[in-house]
Amino acid sequence: MKLSASTVAGLCLMFLLSGCEPIAQTTLETGMKVERALAGLDPKQMTINDIQWFYLDSGENSGRESGNRPVVLLVHGFGADGTNWYRFVKAFDDQYRFIVPDLPGHGQSSGTDTMDYSLDLQARRLRELMRSLGVQTFHVVGNSMGGAIALNMALQAPARIETLGLIDSAGLDELTPDFEQLVGDGNNPLIVREADDVFTTIQWAMEKPPYYPEFVLRAIGKEKAERAAVTDRVWSFVQEQPDLEPQLARIDQPSLIVWGAEDRLLPVSSADVFSENLKNSETVILEGIGHLPMLEAPEETARVFSQFWQEVPAGTKTTVATESL
Repeated sequence: MKLSASTVAGLCLMFLLSGCEPIAQTTLETGMKVERALAGLDPKQMTINDIQWFYLDSGENSGRESGNRPVVLLVHGFGADGTNWYRFVKAFDDQYRFIVPDLPGHGQSSGTDTMDYSLDLQARRLRELMRSLGVQTFHVVGNSMGGAIALNMALQAPARIETLGLIDSAGLDELTPDFEQLVGDGNNPLIVREADDVFTTIQWAMEKPPYYPEFVLRAIGKEKAERAAVTDRVWSFVQEQPDLEPQLARIDQPSLIVWGAEDRLLPVSSADVFSENLKNSETVILEGIGHLPMLEAPEETARVFSQFWQEVPAGTKTTVATESL
């Protein structure tokens, strides 16, 4: 039975008055499963070179064969996982096959506090995952750290990348002054060490966060806090990522740059740097949106990408300011 978003909200409210931690966890898991089903995504697992991958695939949720549809790889950011893309994917019909992995060190994929999480290696791992799935060429969209990984993929194997999507992308040596100060002081707001830290993370990451009950958010925070050592390890590699600006001119793929105008982590001026250096790109700035447009304004972000994929730019760069839904 297909449940509506209002039904999901109702199920959550049934448990709202209970402070019981097991119920909170069960509610979180049930809610995420429902959102995943509404997006038409099936959970999958695959082991490649000692990496246990958890990923989502919409390939079996269409009346058409998955091989007849363009494939889109969605790459989440630091400290996140594939759940960040549920509402973005839900905004599409079945014209695309979406593959949404949890990166190593994140979500339900392999992760330890001793693994190598360098972004160029993460890019190579993703390429191998796509090859193992029988996908040779595909569109790739990355948010934040995922954008830097997508850029590495385009530099490593340009023939495999059809188009490049960058959503509030890392890859440049730029942070907002406030975020840079916190990181320098050892207080990265994106690393959750106690359950309630998740509220600070949300405040920094989003201008218009989607609604979830507080007890569900605390359950998310508890899960993230339990992985803090791995998250610290991943961040050490993020900090070592070289500035990719000198290499951007090598990228020929049609590229779409999407940025939330209220991003508190990566400055909106970075969109101009990407636009100036990616020779075949266009830029969309979403007013009133923070670092995670695909969560804050999923329908608008999906509309922008749908138009881009249907009308791939032919070398002309344009900058568009648009109001978010």
